[in-house]
Amino acid sequence: MNNFIKVDGGIFFRKGDYQVKKGISFEKIKVKVNDFYIDDFVITQGDWNQVMDYNPSRFKNDELPVETVGWNESVLFCNRKSEKDGLKPCYTISGEHVECDFTANGYRLPTEAEWEFAAIGGIKSKGYRYAGSDILDEVAWYSKNAEKTTHPRGQKLANELGLYDMCGNVFEWCWDWFDKFDCDYMDNPTGPVKGKMKVSRGNNWVNGESVSELNRRAHRDPYGTSDHQGFRIARTK
Repeated sequence: MNNFIKVDGGIFFRKGDYQVKKGISFEKIKVKVNDFYIDDFVITQGDWNQVMDYNPSRFKNDELPVETVGWNESVLFCNRKSEKDGLKPCYTISGEHVECDFTANGYRLPTEAEWEFAAIGGIKSKGYRYAGSDILDEVAWYSKNAEKTTHPRGQKLANELGLYDMCGNVFEWCWDWFDKFDCDYMDNPTGPVKGKMKVSRGNNWVNGESVSELNRRAHRDPYGTSDHQGFRIARTK
């Protein structure tokens, strides 16, 4: 069951482990994000099965995150769920080329900026090191406590916005192509127009504590899959 949380727009500063192009200070990247909605939890296997009629996951249970899904499968899910729920799909898919209509009212992947703004708590942020706490075990499933498997929603504390597991359980696909940041002010950025790798944020049940910090970025082949990669969905309105 999807429970969308409204994230009021605002401005935040990116800090920490960022790749930046020459001449850009990673400690001064100012990002503006408009209002949007984001699911309080990643897409579960139950969510996925209702739309896609198959389950690719390694750890089988309707309450667990769907995993072993590529970026391309994730955007296809968004379109099909939008159609199922009577909403306008966000994505136009032509072979390997995908375009996003951010004005549509359907489901989509969050942009990297939206994901990060939501993870830090939006305008309600208390400046925690992780999503909702300075103590990782309170808010995340990772290598130390996950016991080599994924977990259902609500077993760890939510962050300031009521979002679960943004620093653990499974990695989460974002819309953006991955690249170094090339400017110190971004107004609702949607990433480069092309690339080879897609942004993946958060942490998962496999990795250790260092990967859980909110400033960490990952990039993955959009066709690649693993048992620690999932996604959550967002809406513009």
